[in-house]
Amino acid sequence: QIKSAFEEFGKIALNPDYVNAGFGDIKSIVTTPFGDPADALVSGECALHHQASFYDGFISDAGGEVAEDGDIWAFLMPPFEAGGSAEGAVVTGGGEIVGAFDDSESTQKVQEYLSSPEWANSRVSLGGVISANKGLDPANASSNILSAAIEILQADTTTFRFDASDLMPSAVGAGTFWKGMIDWVNGTGTDAVLEQIEAGWPSS
Repeated sequence: QIKSAFEEFGKIALNPDYVNAGFGDIKSIVTTPFGDPADALVSGECALHHQASFYDGFISDAGGEVAEDGDIWAFLMPPFEAGGSAEGAVVTGGGEIVGAFDDSESTQKVQEYLSSPEWANSRVSLGGVISANKGLDPANASSNILSAAIEILQADTTTFRFDASDLMPSAVGAGTFWKGMIDWVNGTGTDAVLEQIEAGWPSS
């Protein structure tokens, strides 16, 4: 299944007719700065970009308006097969971790606040993030796209999963998987890349 997924993704990602919005050939994917495609989206040179909801900040900085009636809007990735989706949206995302270095009362109070609806509503108004906090009002988000993303995240029918690489051991997610994907885009064969990634998994 994993190899098949690589091959299907490669039909798009490794097709020079489909990528890389004027930045170069397929190999330029791995050297294109993260925020640069925002300019190509606004200019119209890039017609489609798979990105997280916080990317609206980059688009705004590039002079574009992210809105249903603006320059750029977004839609959920459709299911691989027609009729193959769950009842609601299926989304991936990341999460923030708060680490405490002592168990003092003041530290605990800060942790409690950071998990509160008050903090969530305050933070999303600054832009760049959303929250799964049920007490968060989507209307408090800094942009229309972030409000829409919050509504999706809060829906009872939504299935949420953490990004796969975030769940991998660091030796894989930030190591062999990371390097393997770069090698794959640069022309290394799928079988060799899969072997490289697999070799990074801890033995126990």
